[in-house]
Amino acid sequence: MLLKWAVGWEMQGLFHEASIGKGAFKNQQSQVRSDQIAWIDPEDQPYYKIVDDLFGGLLELARSQLFLPVKRFECHFAKYEEGNLYQRHKDRHKHNPSRLLTAVLYLSSLLPDEGGTLVLYHGNGESSKIHPQQGTLVVFDSGLEHEVELAKKNRWSLTGWLRDDIHPGLII
Repeated sequence: MLLKWAVGWEMQGLFHEASIGKGAFKNQQSQVRSDQIAWIDPEDQPYYKIVDDLFGGLLELARSQLFLPVKRFECHFAKYEEGNLYQRHKDRHKHNPSRLLTAVLYLSSLLPDEGGTLVLYHGNGESSKIHPQQGTLVVFDSGLEHEVELAKKNRWSLTGWLRDDIHPGLII
């Protein structure tokens, strides 16, 4: 259902080239990040309830089991076409560190040789590779470096962040 929603939005022209950076430093650098995204908000009915249920459940787990001060979530659909990638980065912005957890729900599957693999870097020289499998949910610390390897076929996901919003004055 979410994939149909995302494809429908793409057909309506609601996706746009993704950017990197924040505030005055926000810009497009396709050699660093070349996916297309469409942000989702509560007015996006009727499917928003599915997204709200998913991330609402994650919010509750983060609060009750991880004792994180999460307040809300934000999310977007992401599409990586053949040749798209997102180089190594962190989702927690240096000047606005409100993103605590990153969640990626794969909406499509790719074989390992079809690229689009999520690589998580653990800081000790080790990494984990997670190949896109439809229905798989990956949750990790937003401060963890990661990348999406070059896709050789279309890769669809719903990507979101659980936020604490403690640092609103730091947005630049």
